[in-house]
Amino acid sequence: VGLLRSSDKDVLADALWGLSYLTDGSITFSGQLIGMEGALSCLVDSLRHERSGVVIPALRTIGNIVSGDDDQTEALIDAG
Repeated sequence: VGLLRSSDKDVLADALWGLSYLTDGSITFSGQLIGMEGALSCLVDSLRHERSGVVIPALRTIGNIVSGDDDQTEALIDAG
């Protein structure tokens, strides 16, 4: 979660791409990500970033999470 708070745009983008790949088809990892304090709010905040290089992997990660079960989708909605 620490990398999701990085002020370095490249580090943030790389961290988000990593999460995107890890959550792709993995309901288990998505569930673990939801359990990490502050992870979902960082993802949602990344959608408001000025760089599309940050927004795109954040959106892809969010899409992977909401394609999981209803509890995961609800947790993301609750995060903002």
